[in-house]
Amino acid sequence: MVANDGYRPGHVHFSVRGQQINVLDFLSSVHISDGDGAYGHGHDQASGGNLPVSRWNIRLAALGFPESVQLQTESRD
Repeated sequence: MVANDGYRPGHVHFSVRGQQINVLDFLSSVHISDGDGAYGHGHDQASGGNLPVSRWNIRLAALGFPESVQLQTESRD
């Protein structure tokens, strides 16, 4: 998974690729509330999307990433 927070202010654009997992299943494995942004379009081995920074951080936490990798929302949203 790679992410870019510099393309559109306040948003994170990301890409996920994998050969050992179904990427669409991975992205939909943790539900986050509806809101701005989109993700989970593509095919089994490659997908991505964009989310506001605050929703990106929720997704990271839900997937088990530590808080230390979350983005600061004060200056970005």
